[in-house]
Amino acid sequence: LEPTPLALKKDRKTRERQRRRRKKHPKILMSIELLPKEVALERPAGVGRDAPNAFPTLPEAKRPPAADMVFVAFRSLWSEVNATVHINCLLFLLCFMFVLVFAGTIIDHIDTLQRAFSWVEGELEDTPVDPGQATG
Repeated sequence: LEPTPLALKKDRKTRERQRRRRKKHPKILMSIELLPKEVALERPAGVGRDAPNAFPTLPEAKRPPAADMVFVAFRSLWSEVNATVHINCLLFLLCFMFVLVFAGTIIDHIDTLQRAFSWVEGELEDTPVDPGQATG
């Protein structure tokens, strides 16, 4: 049985998606030493970077500033979702911005709109009201 072109296309898309998701994971460099009790008492070691920080000496960690952590978290979350979600988020933001601009324009020109439609209010006030219709 030969695979159909559609099946080949789906398989290729799956492989491309998996290739994009492959990430470099952090690596841990660790050493463990088994020492006799006498040597361990001569060369004490703290927990992590606590004193005494020797055998081996651990430098301070290189971390981004705290303000950058929000961006890093958002970027990692954004990279986990698929392209459909990206498109939906961007379309939502675009529509939301359009609504904000439209609402701002309406609010800025509300007095102009009231003057433009004042003739409608004037006609409604000038028309006589039939007493039979008002109670009905």
